[in-house]
Amino acid sequence: MILPTLALALWARAETIAFPEFTVTGAKSYLEEQSKEFAAKAGTDADTLYLLARLQNRLGDQTQAAQLARQACDRDPKRPDVYSFLGRIFLSEGRLEEAAGAFRKALELNPRAAGDDRRLGMILDQLGDHEGARKAFLAGLELTPNDALGQLMLGRSLLDHGEAKEAVDHLEKACQLDGTSINAFYVLAQAQNQSGDKAAAQRTLQTFQRLRVHDRAELMEQDAVYNNEKEMRQIAVDFHLDAASFFMRQRRIDLAEAHLKQATVVAPDDAQAYEVLARVYLTSHRELPGALALARRCATLQPTAAHYDLLADVCEVNGLDDEARQAEKEARRLDPGNSIYLEHQQRLSQKP
Repeated sequence: MILPTLALALWARAETIAFPEFTVTGAKSYLEEQSKEFAAKAGTDADTLYLLARLQNRLGDQTQAAQLARQACDRDPKRPDVYSFLGRIFLSEGRLEEAAGAFRKALELNPRAAGDDRRLGMILDQLGDHEGARKAFLAGLELTPNDALGQLMLGRSLLDHGEAKEAVDHLEKACQLDGTSINAFYVLAQAQNQSGDKAAAQRTLQTFQRLRVHDRAELMEQDAVYNNEKEMRQIAVDFHLDAASFFMRQRRIDLAEAHLKQATVVAPDDAQAYEVLARVYLTSHRELPGALALARRCATLQPTAAHYDLLADVCEVNGLDDEARQAEKEARRLDPGNSIYLEHQQRLSQKP
């Protein structure tokens, strides 16, 4: 999530929010309460309704998510992202005709959404419209030819309709693009076998068997480390970040800051909220000691070049030039090709 640039003159403190305590066991109730509080302050425009729809979707209430998304479309009928979201809900529920209609509308508004072309192609294939599916898959691949999943879906569709030799080309491309795709290697082996290349099919099947053993072990490991607490905290922190982004666009900075602070409380080990809040303080040039603590925490949790560059900026405005130079040096080490970091480093090196 990227928040808009702030201007100091936009700062306001007209409203505040008192958040209840977040607990994992009560996370769903917490989010339901917070969604109502958000709606009361945000109104019922398309952005608000879409944010709430995404939250309900993650909480597993597809009916409510679809209802909210429809309302968002009614408020603003020119939102391809909302139609695409609605299409994905319908698709997950097996409502293929409605899903196709939603994706067509999304593509009408945004013809460069390759993922929606792919999804529409899959639906049309299931509905028996092979030619329509093929056109949709090809439209998506024309935009993003390195889409491994799109190549796989087109190849599978061609194979299902007796075009094995043409399917091989797309399936080989899918395997090249994603060398870990079990499905791609399995379907490629079938296509090679049907096109008469038995030796190639056998080699592909051997690769498939190796990947399947690895995939089973990986799935078992994922099951063993599944963490419901982590998942619920992530849903909650994403909601607060979305709410902050919304209020930032509305220039209601006090509410945005409240949601960002709550995000750090809900998920103290998630770097994103620390980063955004530090940038808010840095851009508005206020609470700079607090921005420093946030930037340090951010770089500790996720030591990326961008976070060290942020730390350098915050250190500099706090008068800590030595720490700023060290942080920028680390940013350059992690991303030596970034010209912006080089410029920052050169500027800091020239300071007395």
